[in-house]
Amino acid sequence: MSEDYWITGYKHIGLYLGVNAKTAYRYVRYFGLPARRHGPGKLVRVLKSEVDIWIDRFDYYKKNEGVHKKGKLSIQNDHKTTKLVHS
Repeated sequence: MSEDYWITGYKHIGLYLGVNAKTAYRYVRYFGLPARRHGPGKLVRVLKSEVDIWIDRFDYYKKNEGVHKKGKLSIQNDHKTTKLVHS
């Protein structure tokens, strides 16, 4: 069994996932990556085991439910708001 540990901060979460910190933030906010923040101004943190489970589910989502009649689900950022759109 692999060791379970906390990954702290969007930068380190992104490094674990192979994406940048902004994308890690979007995964938490829009795609349900399980993260915890204890108190105001505290760093966000995730458990490695929960991230691994989320990765499996997210890969399934991207392959199956992320494709709709209008096309693929994507993130649109106009520097004021970020939203999910069909492309």
